[in-house]
Amino acid sequence: MVHFDRLRALSLKTVKPDKTVEDHENILYAIERRDAELAEMLMTRHLTRHRVEKSELVKAYPEYFVK
Repeated sequence: MVHFDRLRALSLKTVKPDKTVEDHENILYAIERRDAELAEMLMTRHLTRHRVEKSELVKAYPEYFVK
């Protein structure tokens, strides 16, 4: 859990808030359209974004990661 918390805290410094808002708007749109498949895909992508961001965060903050 500590590792995830570290990634989350660092990502708040690098991820633009607009992207998070856009994700939430897209998820809401899919729910309003009752498109469960799209909503699930968007939600999964939103919740697993830290996997994609990790490599960028390691480059930006190498002192926080042990190799």
